Amino acid sequence: MGLRSNKYYYLYKLSKNEKELCDCIVDGLKHRKRQVIYKGGKLNNDSIQKAFDILYLDFPEYYYYDPSKGAMCYAEEGLYINLAYHYSDAEMRSINKQLKAVTDKVLSSIPDTASLEETEKILHDYLKTSTTYAYDMPDTFRIYSILGPLIDHSSVCAGYAKAFKFLCDLVGLPCIYVAASALDKRTNKREGHAWNIVAINKEGFRHVDVTWDSCAYHGHTTSNQYFNLTDEQMEIDHFWDDSMVPACTAQGDMARIVCNNKRELKDVILNNIKKDVYRFSVVMKTPFRNKQQAICFTEDILLWYVHKPIANFTIIFEQDGKEMRYFLTPAAYSSLFKYI
Repeated sequence: MGLRSNKYYYLYKLSKNEKELCDCIVDGLKHRKRQVIYKGGKLNNDSIQKAFDILYLDFPEYYYYDPSKGAMCYAEEGLYINLAYHYSDAEMRSINKQLKAVTDKVLSSIPDTASLEETEKILHDYLKTSTTYAYDMPDTFRIYSILGPLIDHSSVCAGYAKAFKFLCDLVGLPCIYVAASALDKRTNKREGHAWNIVAINKEGFRHVDVTWDSCAYHGHTTSNQYFNLTDEQMEIDHFWDDSMVPACTAQGDMARIVCNNKRELKDVILNNIKKDVYRFSVVMKTPFRNKQQAICFTEDILLWYVHKPIANFTIIFEQDGKEMRYFLTPAAYSSLFKYI
């Protein structure tokens, strides 16, 4: 049947034959084959390169693949592709045990009731606080792969972005790896850079740059400055081909509404859900006594007044409870990559 999942984005941009080639290569990597044979339609060099590029963009789990040592040739049976690996089978089993220990620890820190937004934040915060930018590390493939952040705890932007996608894939959060460029804060020059785009709901695509939120890159404490931004917010210092990725416009900049009382807050919640706005900020003139009171109030509204099902919600208190940031998760998710 081939590959089909919310995990993959660039794969679906390939032609039928290019997808079949990519399926063939991925099957070889999954089973650590030394050679695979593509028997589909004839492909030119550009199409072959596209299929191999997808491995870098959509499949961070194949960290052990070594593209520098591969080879291919056409024969009567089809396209023969030799696959090479950085590690032996025994070495890979050892590394996979380390990866499982790390990912089990990260995933166990996510509450069962966590919304997609809350889950995303936990993954983002783990990487930004546990990984330092590899200024002085040897320039090896590990700092460009998931091994840098998850095992070595030192990485460059490619490793940060791949590790974030890898973790998002594990929890079912649609995540895109973006290979583009940005304004280097140290040199003030445009340099190659990588980050992510996530899909929290059907319209809510947002940019996430874990590298730039990590303390080691900017030389200060960790921040959320590049967490869930719109295109307009991101393009100040990031540059990308907007024909390659979805537009990040919906709900990236949270609506901020002032409410005089609970009745007005109720109207805001109901009106936003009606308009499919699931991320907004409310400033209360008369704040709740505590967070639990706000949660109970919101639960009552969602239970008795909302016709669209909401699976989970998160409230983040700012300014001593006067400002509340709402993150609602709709109950039904079909394909979050429906734009493909």
